[in-house]
Amino acid sequence: MALQHSYPLAVILCIALIIYCKPAFSEPYTLNVAVPPFAPFAFFQENKQCKGASVEILNRIAQHSGLTFQHVLYPYARILTSLKNGEIDMALVFKNASVKGYVNYIGPVSKSQVVVLTQLNHPIKQYQQLHNLKAIAVIRKAQFDNAFDIDEKINKVSVESYLRALQMFVAERVDAVVGSFSGLEYSMKQLSMDSTLLDNAFILGHKEWWLHISNKSSILKSNDNVKSKISSAVTALYEPRLSYQTYKQQIQKCGL
Repeated sequence: MALQHSYPLAVILCIALIIYCKPAFSEPYTLNVAVPPFAPFAFFQENKQCKGASVEILNRIAQHSGLTFQHVLYPYARILTSLKNGEIDMALVFKNASVKGYVNYIGPVSKSQVVVLTQLNHPIKQYQQLHNLKAIAVIRKAQFDNAFDIDEKINKVSVESYLRALQMFVAERVDAVVGSFSGLEYSMKQLSMDSTLLDNAFILGHKEWWLHISNKSSILKSNDNVKSKISSAVTALYEPRLSYQTYKQQIQKCGL
């Protein structure tokens, strides 16, 4: 008789455990995703509650994939280090070869025009002329163009943001600034700089934005389904000018 009574009790216990554990397995994953911590990619200087272009794009990817992202604002160099050690799960930045072997690349998400801003009386018409400049401000650890990134004949001064780079440019501490068109355009407005400078900037090329997935991400390395959802979302949303269009839309939406 004791055995007859213990069998349904065991079944009841198993059912209870399944019901109790179910919420834990059904909870959505929260992925830590990093972007550079400066406007117009993470926020807008005039209204920091207004989403930046990169944050807005990540929100669209999250919505399309059904996943949950937590945004982390790290300096560019720390983003790369954090991808290597698994401190963050992903990052949306210009495709960076320095973390090859430490990440999976998903993309492209978009692309941006990369320009070199110089004074109007010292225009750059050919790449070789960059060697004549005394110093060019560059976002620390960012990569903009294959030839430019490894060119040791160019004196590059590391900075943490486009705003800081342009402040040095105005103070004549550097001769030029390299960066994405949208990033420089926005920061120039913050400093009330002559837009003609940007109109006459040297076009270095175009650089693609990619999601960089850390190989040490505890969530992503063991969940191919999650990576598949992200990849599908990126494919569905891809548009070459997505970054610039999103930036312009955010400017209008926020009344800036």
